[in-house]
Amino acid sequence: MPRQTEAEELIRLMRELGQLSEQLTTRGEGALLTHLALGHNGATAGELRQALEVGSSRVANALKHLEAQGLIHRAASEEDGRVVQVFLTQKGRDFITKRYQRLLHRVNLVLDEL
Repeated sequence: MPRQTEAEELIRLMRELGQLSEQLTTRGEGALLTHLALGHNGATAGELRQALEVGSSRVANALKHLEAQGLIHRAASEEDGRVVQVFLTQKGRDFITKRYQRLLHRVNLVLDEL
């Protein structure tokens, strides 16, 4: 396959992956879930805002939506009850695992074509 065709195919599949991600959750919510899954489970809303470089209202809205879907839960910190931490639920962990597996499958399809 000529390099130009390979590049176009890779771009097409990247767009497809982006559309898959958007179907699962909004981009901000997917990033938030991924951040929690990658070693930051128990982060505060402020920590999530800083890590994802988004506004407080965006984080608040995303957390509200994700909690309503059962993907996260919020709980008071054991060290300081005034601090609220965000945790993935089992459903949230399963969601991230499936999302990763789909992404890995699609990337492998691209690599198989190269």
